[in-house]
Amino acid sequence: MPSESYINFLYLQKDVTDLTSTHFLLSPKTPGRRRLGFLTRSAIVVLCASWERYNEDLLAECVNIVCRHVAGANELPIEVQKTVSNAVKSDSNQLSPIRATGEGWKTIWEELAISETENLNTPKSEQLNAMFSKYLGITCYSYLWPGNSHADMDAFVTVRGEIAHRGSHAQYVRLKDLQKSIDLVISTAIEIDGKIAEYLRTQFGLKKMPWELTYPRTLESYLEGI
Repeated sequence: MPSESYINFLYLQKDVTDLTSTHFLLSPKTPGRRRLGFLTRSAIVVLCASWERYNEDLLAECVNIVCRHVAGANELPIEVQKTVSNAVKSDSNQLSPIRATGEGWKTIWEELAISETENLNTPKSEQLNAMFSKYLGITCYSYLWPGNSHADMDAFVTVRGEIAHRGSHAQYVRLKDLQKSIDLVISTAIEIDGKIAEYLRTQFGLKKMPWELTYPRTLESYLEGI
């Protein structure tokens, strides 16, 4: 079974699949524009939401796994230690240092990571690199993505932003372009999921992979395999 984050990602993809299927159903068999741009634009927005949610869930899942497997904060990457330490130092609550004693730092770390994901609204490589560096110690998160996909993913998120701000006045999204975006997002999530599993195993000394590296590309395929 892959990460819980990836499984949830597949469930979120169901709406994208339904919107695409509806486009096929309503599309006439004659050449020309189908005037169904509202479906492809909606699918892009939902697809980007699933990409954003996947990254948010993955960070929280990873932090939770590490908290269960490490004993002391000194086992964390230096960047993560700095993040937690700086948060305690800058907190106006005078009891914050006491909260960090014992295993209190784990609670603080998890709270900080979740708070960061709640503030994420543009899931481009720059924002995700910063988030995973501060809270998981990964120097450049987008290096885990396949090939040069960070540029394509950023362009995809830009299209989502245009749709969100301009609605029907945004550029027309052709079905073939939507399908390319779907393949890109799913392939990127699969690549990340496998590499993050290996990172957790090696960086934090896990005895085995935190999850299996088997990746169905659709919810139907996943449900058939369980």
